[in-house]
Order: sequence, then C-alpha cells, then structure tokens
Amino acid sequence: MTNDSAGSLQKCYLIASALITPVNTTIVLLKYSTYIVSILMIAFSVLLSLFMSRSISKPIQRITESADRLARGELKTEFDGGNFTETRQLAKTLNFASQEISKIDELQRDLIANVSHDLRTPLTMIKAYAEMIRDLSGDKKEKREEHLGIIIKETDRLAMLVNDMLDLSKLENGSQPLNISSFDISSTLHDIMERYTEFSAASGYTLNYSDNPPVLVKCDMGKIEQVIYNLVNNAINYTGEDKQIYVSMETEEDYVKIIIKDTGKGISEENIHQIFDKYYRCEKTRREVVGTGLGLSIVRAVLKAHNFPFGVQSTPGVGTSFWFKIRRDRESICL
Repeated sequence: MTNDSAGSLQKCYLIASALITPVNTTIVLLKYSTYIVSILMIAFSVLLSLFMSRSISKPIQRITESADRLARGELKTEFDGGNFTETRQLAKTLNFASQEISKIDELQRDLIANVSHDLRTPLTMIKAYAEMIRDLSGDKKEKREEHLGIIIKETDRLAMLVNDMLDLSKLENGSQPLNISSFDISSTLHDIMERYTEFSAASGYTLNYSDNPPVLVKCDMGKIEQVIYNLVNNAINYTGEDKQIYVSMETEEDYVKIIIKDTGKGISEENIHQIFDKYYRCEKTRREVVGTGLGLSIVRAVLKAHNFPFGVQSTPGVGTSFWFKIRRDRESICL
C-alpha cells in the first residue's frame, strides 16, 4: 500500500510464482532410490555374512582337523583357535586335554615297563633256582632248602605285586566297600610301630615315635593300617644315610593328623605333584627298594575313598613328610 499525491492510500499486490514438480515424479524417484539402497544393503549383508562365516568356520575347521589327528594317535597335536574368544577358549581346552592324554599315555607305557620288569625279575629267579634244584642241589638238602627259600621269597613278591594291583583296581573303581568302624588310632599306631621293632634291630633303621592319649576315629581300620604301613615302608626306602624315620600324631578338633617323615634327598617342586602316580619315580633309574611301586597309589585311593585330606611336603636335601587326616568319632567317648 502506498501514498499518492492527494494523500489517499493505494493498494499494491506482489505475485510470486514457482515450478512444482509433479507428485508422481517424486514418488518414482523415491522408489528408485529405495530399490538402489536395498540392493546395495543386501549385497553388503551377503558379503559381510560370507566374510564372517569364513572367519568363524576357518578356526573351527582347523580345530576339527587337529581333533581328527589327535584321534588318530598324534598326541602332540596343537589346536589353533583363531581370533574369536570362544574358539580360542575351545582350543585352549583341547590343548590341555591333549597334554593330559600325552601324560596318561606316557604313564601307561611306564606302568607296563615297570610291571613287566617286576614280573620278569622274580619269574627269572624262580626259573633259575628251579633249574639249579633239578640239576645241582636236588640231592643236597642244605642247598636245596636254600634254593627253595629263594623260590618261595620270589613267589611271595609276585603275589604281593598281583595283590597290590588288584587292591588298587578295586579301590579306584569303587568295587571294594569300606568296612567303617570306630577304634582307638593311638593304640593302632602303637601296635604298628611295635611290629617294626625286630626289623629296626636287624637293619639299623630307627622309627621315632611317641605314644599319644587315646583318640577314637571312624574309618576302615584295615585300610588305614595299610596306608600307615605303605607310608612307613616308603620312608624306610627313601630316608637318608642316618636311617631315621619320624612318625607323629596330632589331634585336631575334627580330625587326627598322622605324619610320616624321612630324612632323604627330598622331592623337587616340579615332581611332587606326581608322587602318588602309579610307579612314578623322581629319577628314571631304578633303585633297590622294598615294595611293588604301587604303595603311594594305594594310599591315595584309600584316602580318597574315605574322603580324607592328605598331602606331601618336601625340601630337597632335607627330607619328605607325608601326612593324612582321619575323621574323629565325636559320637563316642574314648575310655
């Protein structure tokens, strides 16, 4: 609106024009763009899926191939899990299983070798002395009795080995039930030490033991006696030149702890966890010891069957202490 010369108002209009694209054209353009984007996304998704599937399947395929080699007997097989957390964890678990299988295979070979040695030696002795009786000493009573005594001794060794193997097998597979009873462990331990008196006098070994007040425990008396015998015999076999063995008993609130200590060379830290394995020896060379090599394995099997704590502590050059605990019988009163 403007003012003219007469002072009156005059109306004005501003007209603007613009080109409007037809609606149909816009719709077509949007559809075309949507199709292009969808095709690109689908193609990208397919390529990404192929890449991811190959990335995941490659370590799984490698693990499968390694497992197949392990199944064929290649016990040194290594498993590679790639870059994914799950496959790395699976490979780590399979590598651990492979190492354990290798250890079991090695222990099995050692077991067969040791059993073969333990069987062959007395059988050879029995055969040799039987032939000597037949060819040389059959008519000489003194020599014949000596040779027959050796045959009997070697036969006893064979019987002890077979019995230990059978006992261990029964304990490990649970087919030998426990005969649980209540008894005074102090009296039992005293009686066991008394049985070593003649042996100590003849061989020069000293078993240091002090009597303890009566304490009732609840377990299989025969099996626990076997544990004590095996540990004492092991200490005798491996104690030092001073031939000293220390046996002690400690009374706790719920358990009685029995400790058998020797003064031998001790066991290194890397070997101590294998000491209860069948026929395991810290040194590969055999030494002349009394027993079948299964004593500590039987100890472990008996104590595990009772669910009793046990263990070993050793200091190289000082000695080794084996210990185990027996549950006290809290329901009875020891007179």
